[in-house]
Amino acid sequence: MPLPRSVGVASVDELFCAGVTLEAGKEEALQSFCGKLQASIGSQLPEGIELFSVELHKGRASFVPVGVDYEFCVKSEFERPLALAAESLRERLERAEPICVDRRIDKAGRIKKVEVGRYIESLDVFKCRVSFSCVVGSGGSVRPDEVLGILGVLPEMQVGGLVRKDVRWRTN
Repeated sequence: MPLPRSVGVASVDELFCAGVTLEAGKEEALQSFCGKLQASIGSQLPEGIELFSVELHKGRASFVPVGVDYEFCVKSEFERPLALAAESLRERLERAEPICVDRRIDKAGRIKKVEVGRYIESLDVFKCRVSFSCVVGSGGSVRPDEVLGILGVLPEMQVGGLVRKDVRWRTN
């Protein structure tokens, strides 16, 4: 997968890439092929997973993530502290202050300080629901659990879990 999900993160939008080869002169059958492929794969997927579309790209297409949107909810008693933390983060982002996190970089547990503010594109709070968008680039991104950490959100404060709502792709 071009943009793997962290353990414990649900998703409503994933991309599955596969290479197929068609015989020369069979291009007119592409639409029929897409429909048959979607039905064939879709019938074998586990419950709760749906295949919404199949697209064919000529040549070797690669998909590069450029942005990702997440959403989570907190229990109502944490609504006010969350709103204050989100406002503080937005102000720091507007002032272009460095926002650093300690990121574990290997299985040995080594930690590296990483500036992640430049990767947080937007942050919106509506009552108990938080949505945030992140930029993904060749230099990296911010991990969704890091945003929760910056906001001071602990697992026991959440209702449900973190959900990846959308991934924006660039096709090469």
